[in-house]
Amino acid sequence: LGRGRNSSSGGKQQQSKGKQRREREENRREALKHRNEFIAYRIIYYVFLSGNRKYEGGSSDIFKIMLQLTPEQRKDECIHHALLVRAAVADNDYHKFFQLQDAAPNMSDYLMDKIVPSVRQGALQRICKAYRPSVSADFVLKELGFDVENKEEAAGGRAWMEGCGCRFDGDLLMTKDSILKESVVGVKNSLI
Repeated sequence: LGRGRNSSSGGKQQQSKGKQRREREENRREALKHRNEFIAYRIIYYVFLSGNRKYEGGSSDIFKIMLQLTPEQRKDECIHHALLVRAAVADNDYHKFFQLQDAAPNMSDYLMDKIVPSVRQGALQRICKAYRPSVSADFVLKELGFDVENKEEAAGGRAWMEGCGCRFDGDLLMTKDSILKESVVGVKNSLI
């Protein structure tokens, strides 16, 4: 009688271990379906880190990831998008950056939100140098990724620009009269 119980419970343990193994394998296969998505997140995260003065390894870490990408992975929607984001930030192409943010697949736009303050700051400096003596405030807001159709967002964008030292005359940004500094309006740029 004792033998039967032990052998029966031993059989149940084997069945349980087999079930756990199958579940782990199924979870692993499911996770691999999303591998490219998370590689893309890593690329965008390293772009974020490369803008951090305290972080030294950003560009080399991105380079290591890029070297490991297969041609098929480079064609993947998420990875292709992340590589375009990296190029836009590296080239200081704020216009392309905000277009990419609007078209971000999956959750990429949440990581890109962390890069926005530095991209906006650099963009505002370039716009103020390029457009003298003035430029339409709505044009600048659009270029900085603000939705000018949304009155609340446009007002927040204008407040951010004023926080940067921008001077306005009605609907015009007076670039020649603006002395730019980093804005403290709405800045909270940490992933932690």
